[in-house]
Amino acid sequence: MNELVTHHEGRTRNRNFFGLGLLGGVGAAFGVIWVIDRILNPPSTLQKDRPKVVVVGAGWAGLSAVGQIDPNLYDVTLVSPRNYFLFTPLLTNVTFGAIDPNAVAEPIRSFLSRYGREDTTYLEAYCTDVDPIKKKVTCQGVGQTKSFEVEYDKLILAVGGSVNTFGINGVFEHCNLLRDIKDARDIRRRLIDCFEYANLPGVSEDEKVKKLSFVIVGGGPTSLELYSELHDLFHDLQKTYPELSSLVKLTLIDTREHNLNTYDAKISTHFRQGVFRKKCKEMKENSGIRISRVSRDSLTLVNGVTVPFGMCIWVTGNTPHPLVSKLMSKRPDKQYNKKALITNDFLAVKGFQDIYALGDCATIDQARLLRRWGQIFEDMDENEDGSIDRDEFIKGVKMYARRFPQLLEFAKHAERLFEEGDVNHDEKLSREEFQEVLKKVDSTITSLPTTAQCAQQQGRYIGVSLNNTLREADLRKLFHELDVNHNGSLDKIEVKKGLQKLKLPANRVSFQVESSS
Repeated sequence: MNELVTHHEGRTRNRNFFGLGLLGGVGAAFGVIWVIDRILNPPSTLQKDRPKVVVVGAGWAGLSAVGQIDPNLYDVTLVSPRNYFLFTPLLTNVTFGAIDPNAVAEPIRSFLSRYGREDTTYLEAYCTDVDPIKKKVTCQGVGQTKSFEVEYDKLILAVGGSVNTFGINGVFEHCNLLRDIKDARDIRRRLIDCFEYANLPGVSEDEKVKKLSFVIVGGGPTSLELYSELHDLFHDLQKTYPELSSLVKLTLIDTREHNLNTYDAKISTHFRQGVFRKKCKEMKENSGIRISRVSRDSLTLVNGVTVPFGMCIWVTGNTPHPLVSKLMSKRPDKQYNKKALITNDFLAVKGFQDIYALGDCATIDQARLLRRWGQIFEDMDENEDGSIDRDEFIKGVKMYARRFPQLLEFAKHAERLFEEGDVNHDEKLSREEFQEVLKKVDSTITSLPTTAQCAQQQGRYIGVSLNNTLREADLRKLFHELDVNHNGSLDKIEVKKGLQKLKLPANRVSFQVESSS
């Protein structure tokens, strides 16, 4: 079996060179950022009174933020129970041996050292609670029972999510998950065990069929990628186990209405019915199916049907991390989303001061037209006749598209949108008709995808934002000091005196002044 998996590795090696190249590219990008940072802000003696930033989570969002935050400006502490960074997009390839596990993981301390963040404090611990009033996080070391507290001035939460079981009993006990390298190894080991058991003499035909039935629960990109990888592997296994190949069964079960439901409908349909269907012609899309419980070797559906399996892989997405749920409960008036922390456009968690949330544990509260329909209606109704005609509507849509991204696509076809909203065909939109039009536009809003790319961008953004916030505050202090105590032109000596008086390091401000002649 190991020889067979090795053959599968060779067959897919070229396909995964792109993934490894992407991994190298990410590393190179971090390296370039570090080199530029060192040129612009050379190392100096770090100030002891720097504001404290605590980053919880060492995934794409958390480490991107740590790599971007200037250590000359902030005292950074990173808290994560997993002491390595995992390149999650290639985890599926690790599962079936196409990529070595060591190629997709890097120790956190190695990462910090390699990218010039040696002064960052790393704590291998779980974060169990947040006290937003005292500005402290409660942590517990891995394998420890004692808790300790870490103070913060700014808190960045990038904890991801937990496995979404939908409250179904038996998932953790009888299903394989795919969230870490250990999970990938467990799936591979169990797959080998199923085939070797079915190949033993004395095993009945019914037992073989049950043992060679593989079920994937979930309809997201990871589920479909797993299905594709298993499909290819089973094709290769026909040469090694010719007598078992006809008994192998692969089933994909999605609890949602259709696969890839988090993507745009056109993308989802094209992939499912086009690209994916060409490769896996025999695939049956079992969508909208509800599971009632999971036992040792079968799934029981709500309609009473039993689906036997030799291995079931559960990849149904995320549910809020326990830390996120605790924080939500402290401000239910502001945190009404049950799946993730609600943030504003700047990733600040609503209802709390100096707390930011990134990646899978957060969702941005995007501006909705319907909440402001009254003001928008009055702005568009230029002739104040209590209705909006075609020209007013087209002009208003183009104007508001700058503020509301969901209008950008509709702005190209504003006339058609007007005609669809004009139910009584009087060439005017009443207040009721206008509200229905805005409701339709708002219905197209989707949350940001829970992808590595999105999390990495958010981490970089928050790092740059925190740096700029502190630098701008220092500049305001410095300019105020110089304006009060000096009249006339400024030179480097005057600026240096101002910095010394305010006890600000020279690299905290980034501007040039002319030397006095």
